[in-house]
This record gives sequence, structure tokens and C-alpha cells, in this order.
Amino acid sequence: MLQKTIRYLIIIWKKNLPELFTILNYDRATLITNLQNINEEQFKRTGKHLKFGTLNIAQWTDMFLLHEAHHLWTMFGLINTSSSFCNGY
Repeated sequence: MLQKTIRYLIIIWKKNLPELFTILNYDRATLITNLQNINEEQFKRTGKHLKFGTLNIAQWTDMFLLHEAHHLWTMFGLINTSSSFCNGY
């Protein structure tokens, strides 16, 4: 499963591991900037998730961070795979 996910990220996105980390860092910085720049009224806004229902921004952020952790786990798994696998992409 891990290798299928990694192959998807590398083949579909056509990115190597350092590029994936660059994307991740950029996205994290964008999230932090956006969260720092919203006012209290905006922070109270909600949105609907198909599975989890109505979530406020804090809950969406928590869910995103957990999802991002899954991607980090996958990327660290890639680092620990054989170099022949990594060099093939």
C-alpha cells in the first residue's frame, strides 16, 4: 500500500521527494499565514464535510493536520525504502 501511494505521488504529480517536501512546506506556510490573518468572526465560520458534518475552522485545521501527518508518514516511508526504488522515479 505504501509503495502504491508513493508511486501515485511521484508519477501523477511528477515530483521527486525533495519537490514533494517543498510543496508540503509551502502549503504549511500558506495555511499558517491564512490562519494568522483571519479575524474572530471569520474564525467562527463553518463548513460541511461529507463524512464528519459541520466543522468550524479549528476543527477543519485539526482534520487537515491529521491528514497531512498521514502524508508525512508516507514520505518518510519513501525515505526508508530501498534506494533502487527511489532512483527509479
